[in-house]
Amino acid sequence: MKVLIVKTSSLGDIVHALPAVTEASHFFPSIEFDWLVEEVFCSVPSVHPSINNIIPVSLRKWRKSLSEAVTGFPSFVRNLRSTNYDLVIDSQGLLKSGLLTMLSRGESVGFDVGSSRERAASFFYTKSYGVSKNTHAILRQKSLFARVLGYQETGNIDYGLGKENNLKKKVIFFHGTTSRKKEWPKKFWSELVSKVISKNWEVIIPALGPEEVDRAKAISSGRAKILVDSSIENLMKELGECAAAVSVDTGLGHLANAFSVPSVGIFGQTDPKLTGLVSPSANHKTSINLRCSCAKCSYQEKSRHYGHKLPCYDEVTPERVWRALEKLLV
Repeated sequence: MKVLIVKTSSLGDIVHALPAVTEASHFFPSIEFDWLVEEVFCSVPSVHPSINNIIPVSLRKWRKSLSEAVTGFPSFVRNLRSTNYDLVIDSQGLLKSGLLTMLSRGESVGFDVGSSRERAASFFYTKSYGVSKNTHAILRQKSLFARVLGYQETGNIDYGLGKENNLKKKVIFFHGTTSRKKEWPKKFWSELVSKVISKNWEVIIPALGPEEVDRAKAISSGRAKILVDSSIENLMKELGECAAAVSVDTGLGHLANAFSVPSVGIFGQTDPKLTGLVSPSANHKTSINLRCSCAKCSYQEKSRHYGHKLPCYDEVTPERVWRALEKLLV
């Protein structure tokens, strides 16, 4: 059986789908999986041993440049439609992924109207399946694949990378995020740097773009190693040497889990029960998710009380994060 997975972005969402591929391959070793993904994230599914072929798409680039879309999209469609699939699984549940699923050759399947992140996506499928929205994203992916392919999913989490880490005394900090609401205060990061290096651990801080570089420099104050504009491939190599990670709600934190790096997750409004950091089941050290009492924040936003100081991350102090991190570094 030849199956195409449509999961274009973002980084965290792609990582969440890896355990589903691992489990499906366990039940049906003969399945050949291809993966349709944004070109910037191609390196992530490509390291999974059950993924045979990566089909890159450049939606993000085409949104910014009409001329590139005009020249690139027809070539992409020809490439996409050059293969006939037995199944095309839209595991993203968005309008854009539904359209890409429809363009592919094969029986299209995905989340039903009550399960999709965007309800209209389900109308592009030949068959759709109901999956609870109240479970972690990884379990949603595993349930969808199990329903589509006809097996009973297990509780095991295996990202399938089989990575043998060459651990050194390094801790990596993922401070960058696409939403300011998810940022942890710079002064907190700086205090955590002090605590980590006082125990003779090296701190690594990736930074993508000028704004993140400035923040990384402020956090580090010359005490940490800053990785400027590092590619995902280079970050994956760096993760192979890290004993632990500290991360806000960003895809790189999930990538650390996929590479068996135990992590401390810092969450505000987003719910770690749905998108929190999850270590592989075989990992002897599980990741720890810390969250503030966000009902206050949500209430203030809905009530437009913008003049009030949101209490979110004040509750997740450097001391609290350090205590969690110590458990992973023992």
